[in-house]
Amino acid sequence: MAVENNEIKIILEEQRKEYQNYLGVLAEDFKGEVELLAEQVEANTKKLTEHDKRFDRMEKDISGIREAVAVTRVDIAVLKTAAKITQNSIDAVKADTTFLKADSMQKVSREEFSTLEKRVILLENKFSHA
Repeated sequence: MAVENNEIKIILEEQRKEYQNYLGVLAEDFKGEVELLAEQVEANTKKLTEHDKRFDRMEKDISGIREAVAVTRVDIAVLKTAAKITQNSIDAVKADTTFLKADSMQKVSREEFSTLEKRVILLENKFSHA
């Protein structure tokens, strides 16, 4: 049995070395996979950081746009009020123009007045000689 024990020891020693080599290969492969995973996590973390910065800029931009919209709404309200006032003024000018036009149609032009004046003088002269 002693011989068999030595043979078993040799076989076990060889299997142990093969198993250690196999575990070394597995450990090396696992280490490579973990390193690859770590690199991917690092790349993803950098990308997330970039996205965070972009989102921060976008939030600031959106905030600025909201403020601009609020100011624009106020400006539009002011312009609407100004437009109403202007329309009222235009309506008043129209009414005044209509009144002046009607009034001027009732008046005699200078040429008509001069002709009429000459006719009155002729009539006065005619009646004063008669």
